[in-house]
Amino acid sequence: MKKNQKQKKEINYMGLVKRAFNITKSHKFLWILGILVAMGSGGSGNFNISDFSSDESEQTTEAISEVAQDMLAFLQDNWGLVTAVGLLFLIIIIAIKVLSLIARGGLIDAVDKIDSDMETGFKKSFKQGAGFFWSLFALGLFKFMVTLALAAAIIIPFFLLITTFAITELSAVSIILGIILLFIGLFLLIIPLIFIGILIHFATFYVVVAKQKFASSLSLAYNLIKNNIWPIILAGLVSFGISILFTLGLILLMIPVFIIITLMVVGTIALEQNLLLVISAIILGIIFILASLLISGIFTAFKLAYWTLFFKEIATEKIDNKTKKEQEEEEQAKLKEKPKPSEAPVA
Repeated sequence: MKKNQKQKKEINYMGLVKRAFNITKSHKFLWILGILVAMGSGGSGNFNISDFSSDESEQTTEAISEVAQDMLAFLQDNWGLVTAVGLLFLIIIIAIKVLSLIARGGLIDAVDKIDSDMETGFKKSFKQGAGFFWSLFALGLFKFMVTLALAAAIIIPFFLLITTFAITELSAVSIILGIILLFIGLFLLIIPLIFIGILIHFATFYVVVAKQKFASSLSLAYNLIKNNIWPIILAGLVSFGISILFTLGLILLMIPVFIIITLMVVGTIALEQNLLLVISAIILGIIFILASLLISGIFTAFKLAYWTLFFKEIATEKIDNKTKKEQEEEEQAKLKEKPKPSEAPVA
C-alpha cells in the first residue's frame, strides 16, 4: 500500500499528456470515435439583443406578431407533416446520443488496449463500446436524476425565501438579501453537481477499463476520489490549461480564415454576384461544419485518452486485480480446450 501511495504522488502529468497525444496521433480511428462522442455531448448558443428605439420596437412587435400568426396557421394546416418531422428529429437525436455513448465506451476501451499493447481497431472498440452501453446509460440517468433532485431540494426553498422577501418588504435591503440568497443557493447547487460530475466521470472508467457494473463502479469511483483528491485536482488543472490553449489556438487560426471569408463576401457583393455568394456561403458552411467536427473529434479523443491514462495511474490496484482475474480465466479456458490423454486399455 505504501508503494501505491508513492506512485500516486509521483504522477508525471506532462508524460500522460505526451502519451495521450502520441496515441491519438498514431491511431486515426480514435478520431472517428471522438467525432461520435463530440456529436452527442451537446452545446450551447448565445445571442445578443440590440437596443431599439420606440418606432423600431413597434414595427418589430408587429412583424413578430405576423410571423407568429403565419407559423400558427402553417402548424394547423400541416400538423401531420410537422409531427412527422418532429418525430424524425427526435429519432435522430436519440440515435446520436446512443452512438455517442457507445463511442465513448469504445474509445476508452481502445486507449486502454493500445496502452497495454493489445490489438484493437474501430470495429473491435465499437463492439466493445456497445457492450458497455447499458451501464453507461445507467450512469447518465443516475446523474440526470440526482441533478434534478439537487435542483429541486436547493433552488425551490431559496426561490420561496426570495419571493417571501419580495412580497413582505420590497426595499433595497430585501433586494440585496434576495440576490445574496440566490448566489448562496447557486453555490450550494454547483458544489454537489461538480462532485457528481467527477463521480460519474471516474465511474465510467471503472465500467470500461475495470469491467465493473453500475453499482460497484460508483462505489469504487467514490473511494478513488476520496483517496486521490489532490492528484485529481492537479489532473483537472492540466486538462483545463490544455483546453484554454486549444481554444486560443483555434481563435488565432480562425482570424485569417474570417478575414479571407470577409474579403470573399465583399468581393462578390461588389461584383453583384448574388448566386456566387449563395453558393460560396453554402460550400464554406459545409466545410466549416466538417472541419469543426473533425477538430472537436480529435480533441475529444485526446482528452479521453489523457483521462484514461490518468485513471490507470491512480487505479492500478483494481486494474491489476482485474488483469490477474482475466489471466486466470484465460488459463482455465486453455486447460479446458486441451485434449485429455487417452486412457490405457484395461487388460
